[in-house]
Amino acid sequence: MFKKFTKTILVSALLLALLPTQSANAEDCMHDPIYDQNWTAEVTTGVRVRSIPCMETSEVLATLPVGNVVQVITETDGYYQIKMSDGREGWVGQWLIGQTSKQFNLDSQKPAVVEEPIIAPSSEPISETVTEILPDIIGHKNESAIRSLYNSGIISGYTDGYFRPDQTLTRAEMLKIVLEAKIQNFEQNRELYNNKCFNDVNADEWYSHYVCYAKENKIVNGYGDGTFRPTAPVGRAEAVKIILEVFGYNIPEAASGEIFADVNTEDWYAKYLQVAKQNGLLEETTGNFAPNAEMLRGAVSHVVNQTIQKMQQAVFM
Repeated sequence: MFKKFTKTILVSALLLALLPTQSANAEDCMHDPIYDQNWTAEVTTGVRVRSIPCMETSEVLATLPVGNVVQVITETDGYYQIKMSDGREGWVGQWLIGQTSKQFNLDSQKPAVVEEPIIAPSSEPISETVTEILPDIIGHKNESAIRSLYNSGIISGYTDGYFRPDQTLTRAEMLKIVLEAKIQNFEQNRELYNNKCFNDVNADEWYSHYVCYAKENKIVNGYGDGTFRPTAPVGRAEAVKIILEVFGYNIPEAASGEIFADVNTEDWYAKYLQVAKQNGLLEETTGNFAPNAEMLRGAVSHVVNQTIQKMQQAVFM
């Protein structure tokens, strides 16, 4: 009982440390106890392997494709430490891998991809057809939503023609997608909001007007140290909050009732998830939501597309 109570306190401390209005240190992600494990898992969603069990302050070591088999060696709250086929070790989110009977062998699989720097998305859709230019979304569960947003000019592929639906989304990319989904010709705001609104947001960055517009309109607050961390991955609960704020949803003072199994009504994000769930914006309807996990590009496409459709339905009702 004491051990369970202690872990509950530690988890609560971790959630408080991840609030978007507070600064985070590497140590904030290392408070939970670590337990030994010894089992084999398969990657169910493309993942980034990190140096420590922390989303924002960790170093990305590699990217593992779907189907890759790894060995789970330790566990902490929300993360597994794994051994990859090339012998390296790192941390991945628990929701991105699942237990498998497949055999794990060193050096017997396709090697992990060394992480490349994130390329800023193009501000203009690429001229070729969606099928030709976004071959990696064909058959993906979010294909329909991605195509809809692409055809509307809200999102675009990377310069190599891929969309990478199972790749994490940065905080700056998140704002770009949502603001362009809500505001027509948002690019005209570049001169109006092209300033150094955070310590780490320079006026000459491609995302500066998105971030500065969001700050001025109280959509985002940044961190206690005066930074916004535009290239850090955006969390799932944080992404939902941004979408609801941009589209003007009425948010209650507090959440009530059961929302998801891993969401307490006292959590800062509970009221946002409750509104999103009630309005049918989320893929998840029961079970866990993994609010502190990293938001993926395909998943955010679903929520944004659902939000647009619901707004359009409301206008014509």
